Amino acid sequence: MDWYYPSTPAEAARILEEEGHMPHGGGTGLLRRGFRDIRGLVDLSGLKLKESNSDEDWVYLGSGLTFSETVETLSALWEDCILIRSLSRAAATPLRNRITLGGSIADFPLWSDLMGPLYALGAEIEIYGEEEPLRFPLKEYLDGRHKERKGLITGLYIPFKRWQSWYGRYTRVTFDYPMLNISILLKPDAGIIRDIRIVIVGTTSKMNRLKELEEYLINRPLSMADISLPEEMLHFSFPRRKGISPEYLHHHASVLLERGLSEIIRGSIS
Repeated sequence: MDWYYPSTPAEAARILEEEGHMPHGGGTGLLRRGFRDIRGLVDLSGLKLKESNSDEDWVYLGSGLTFSETVETLSALWEDCILIRSLSRAAATPLRNRITLGGSIADFPLWSDLMGPLYALGAEIEIYGEEEPLRFPLKEYLDGRHKERKGLITGLYIPFKRWQSWYGRYTRVTFDYPMLNISILLKPDAGIIRDIRIVIVGTTSKMNRLKELEEYLINRPLSMADISLPEEMLHFSFPRRKGISPEYLHHHASVLLERGLSEIIRGSIS
């Protein structure tokens, strides 16, 4: 197995075009998948992938930022961002100091504490090919519409919009990967729900945005007493996980979702 030490994203992208060549950032993904069939590792430490900046419209986060560095960066730029809440609870401290944004997006493990908030926020992804960086919505990348474009994930653009947020995760014990997690973003205005986004991670399709439920809640008063959810709008299912049935996970997700909506709406009118 060969090691490569590129000095530019374009050089790294060119090497990654070759079969069996993988990027090496934090290294946690490689430990999980093993080294079988890997012919070369592309070390990313020489690239400037830890940059961050912001303007009135966007926050940019380099793909080399670890979860811990992302929380620290956002705490200075955007202290109420949902990513601070989700990433500060992900894994354990040693792992948060190693897991990078780019690697976590590329691997997208079923227990990801990153992808739900990113999807809800409307993040865009930057991928550097051999010629120039490409930028497109994260959802397009997840849908595979750009999978044919090989390259290196170099950064994220997140719309700099103020949301009230709630993040919940279900684990069997405190220190464990979540079997599911829920991200809720809310924008109240004049006593009504002006906008809302709800994303569940850990489902059979990995991630679901509950658009039908969002439409049901938009323009409803914040003072509504009944936040029980119509069963026909809970269009998600779960695989069997560690001896826990899909039916139980669906029930637990529904309860967690109602709790999250109650808390975020109650917080909006307090």
